[in-house]
Amino acid sequence: MLRRGLLDLAVGCGVGLHAAVFLPGRSADVAVVALLCAAAGAMWRRGYAAVLLTVLAELTGRLLLDPSPSNSWNAPLVLLVAAVLGAGTGNRRALVGIAILTGSLIGSSAWSETPADVWSILWALIVTVGVALAARLMSHAARRARAEGQRRRDVSATSPEEVARQAVVEERERLAADVQTVVRTAVTAMLHQATAAASWGADSQVRLSAVQEEGRRAMVELRRLLGLLRDVPTEFAVPGGGSRRARERTATIAPGRPARSWHDPAVAVALVALAVVERSFSQPAGDDSSWSIPLTVVAAGSIGLRGRSPGAGAAICGLALLTSALSGHPVGQGFWWIAVLGGLMWSALAHRRWRHRVGAVVMLTGAAVLLAGYYPENLTLSVLLLVALGAAAHATARRTDQAESEVEQTRRLSEERADAVSHAVQSERLAVARDLHDTVSHAVVVMVMQAGAAQALADNDRAAASKCIEEVKAVATDTLRDLDRLSQVIGEGTASAPGGRNADVRALVARMRAGGLAIDLEDRDDGHHPDPIVYRLVQESLTNALRYAPNAHVRVTISIRGEARMIEVVDDGPGPAAAASRGYGLIGMTERVESLGGSFEAGPGPSGCGFQVRALVPSAQREAQ
Repeated sequence: MLRRGLLDLAVGCGVGLHAAVFLPGRSADVAVVALLCAAAGAMWRRGYAAVLLTVLAELTGRLLLDPSPSNSWNAPLVLLVAAVLGAGTGNRRALVGIAILTGSLIGSSAWSETPADVWSILWALIVTVGVALAARLMSHAARRARAEGQRRRDVSATSPEEVARQAVVEERERLAADVQTVVRTAVTAMLHQATAAASWGADSQVRLSAVQEEGRRAMVELRRLLGLLRDVPTEFAVPGGGSRRARERTATIAPGRPARSWHDPAVAVALVALAVVERSFSQPAGDDSSWSIPLTVVAAGSIGLRGRSPGAGAAICGLALLTSALSGHPVGQGFWWIAVLGGLMWSALAHRRWRHRVGAVVMLTGAAVLLAGYYPENLTLSVLLLVALGAAAHATARRTDQAESEVEQTRRLSEERADAVSHAVQSERLAVARDLHDTVSHAVVVMVMQAGAAQALADNDRAAASKCIEEVKAVATDTLRDLDRLSQVIGEGTASAPGGRNADVRALVARMRAGGLAIDLEDRDDGHHPDPIVYRLVQESLTNALRYAPNAHVRVTISIRGEARMIEVVDDGPGPAAAASRGYGLIGMTERVESLGGSFEAGPGPSGCGFQVRALVPSAQREAQ
C-alpha cells in the first residue's frame, strides 16, 4: 500500500511540475492550475476522478490564464488520463470519460488556435481514443499473462503422481459400480434360479435352463465390460489443465503480426489519398509543393510495409519526414499522420527486434525534426504520443509473449500429467479386467456346465443332479464372495490377491472333474504354499478346455525350475482352431506372467493337436505377491 501511495505521489508531482514549467501567466495562477494537474495525476488509478480533476484543471487554466495555442502544458496529463480510461474501465464508461475529456479540451481551446470546430473535435477524439485503445490492448495482454501464469501455477501445484492418484480413485469408484451392475446381478440371478431348481418342483427344468441362459447372457455382458476396460482412453481430465487432448485456445493476436496480404496495400492507398488531399488544403506559405506532395506520398505509403517489415516502413517514413524538413518542403500534417506514424510505431515496437526498433527511432527523429521546424505547437504532443504508443506496443508484445510461453508450459505440464493419468488409469483398468475375468469367467462356465449336467441327469439320477445343483450354488456363493473382495480391493486401491477357494489347485481340479472334464494332475511342488498366480493360470486353462474341448483329456503339470515354477496344461482336444480368437483370458495370463518377469506361451500341443499352455513364474516375484 505504501509503495502504491508513493508511486501515485510521484506521478502527480511529475505532471504538476511539467504543467508549471510550460504554463504561461502569473505565478499564483500557474500554481493553482499546476496543483490541480498534480492532483489529477495523483488520482491516475481512479479513472473518473482523474477525468474530473483534469476537466477542472483545463477550465481553470482557461479562466485564470491566457494559454498559448501550444498544448505542451496539458498533453502528458491528457494522455495519462486517456490511457487509464482505456485500461481500467469498461468500454462504455471509457467512452463517456473520453467524451468529457475531449469536450473540456475543445472548450478550453488548448489544442487549437481557433475556437473549436469539427476538425479539432475529430483530432481530439482520435488522439484520446487511440491512446485509450493502446492502453486497453496493453492491459488485456497483461491480464492474460497473469491469468495464464496462474493457470500454469495451478497445474504445476499438483505433482503428476498426485493427479494420477486422484484419477485412479475416481476410476475405481466407477469400476466398482460397473462390476456391481453388470456382473453381480447376473451371478445373483443364477444363484436364485439354482436355489429354486433344487426343490425339484414342476419348473425345475425351466429353472436350470434359466441358469444356463443367464450364464450365457452374463458371459456376453462380461466380454463387453472387459472390452470397455481394455480400451485405451483417449482423453482424461487434468486439474487446472483441461484434458489430455489439447484444447484449442483463442490467443490474443500480437500487435504487429502480419495481416492479410491485401489489407496493408489497401490501407496504404487510402491513407496516401487522404494525405494528398489534406496536404493540398494545408500548404504552408512560401511552399511551391514541388517536392512536398511526393514526399507526403512516400511517408503515407510506407504504412503498406506495416505487416511484412514495419521497421523498414518506419525508416522510410522517417527518412521522408527528415528529407522534407531539411529540404524546405515540409510534409503536411493531418489525420493520416496519426494513422501512419502511430501504426508503424506500434507494429515496429511490437516485433521486439533491433532492426524494427532502429526504424522506429529513425521515424521518431524525422518527425521531431519536422515538427520542431514547421509545427512546433504540435511537437510535445506528437512526440509524447509516439513514445507512448511505442512503449505500449513493446509492453503488449512482451506480455503476449509471456502469455504464450505460459500457455506452452501449461500445455507441457498438462500433457505430462495426462500421460501419468493415462498410464495409471489404464493399469488400474487392466488389473481390474484381469481380476474380474479370473473371478467370474471360470465360475460362470462351471455353473452353466453343472446346470446342464443337472438337467441331463434329472430323470435318471436325481442324486447326481442334486449334487450338480449344489455345486452351482456353491460356485455362485463363492463368486459373490469374490466379487465382494474385488469391490473392496477396487475401493481401497490395494493390490489384488487373486485366489478363490483358498487358491487350492487340487480343489480346483476336483471341481472341474465333477463338471465332466478328465484331468491328470502332477504337482511336483509339494510343501510350497498355494500360489494365486499358479491357481489363476491353471483355472483359466481348465476353463478354456471345458468350454472349447469338453470331451478332451487334460494334463496339468506343476514343477520347479531353479528359482521359478513351471506350469504346463495340455489337452488333446481339437486345438486352437476351436477358439475364434485369442480371448481376454489368455491376454490376462500373458500380462500377469510377463509383469512378474516370467514367460508365457499358448498354442498347439506338442504333437500339433490339442492346446498347450506353458508359463514360467519366477519364485522371487511370486513371493512378493
